[in-house]
Amino acid sequence: MQNTELRKYIVLIDAFVRGKIKSEIFEKEYLKLFKNDSGRVKQEFVILDEIFADVDAFCNEPELCDEDDIDEYELKQRCIRSLGKLEMFQSEPAKQALAC
Repeated sequence: MQNTELRKYIVLIDAFVRGKIKSEIFEKEYLKLFKNDSGRVKQEFVILDEIFADVDAFCNEPELCDEDDIDEYELKQRCIRSLGKLEMFQSEPAKQALAC
């Protein structure tokens, strides 16, 4: 994945975890970005796919949630962890270090 493509994910996730966009907007935009992305590298894909699963498990309506769903707080916590991992891919030396 080119850094510009990965950067789109990082900017979107960062906006969500900082409270700049609502969870519903993040959910919609992440799903759109992920489904239209064809240039994923395996290491990055694993992280992005985890976020995809988290977004899929997100339920913003408590009366409709089941035991496998996660709320906004849990989605943010998971995104924060994943964001740190994704940011490591922004520089080539970090990418090489992870490959070792």
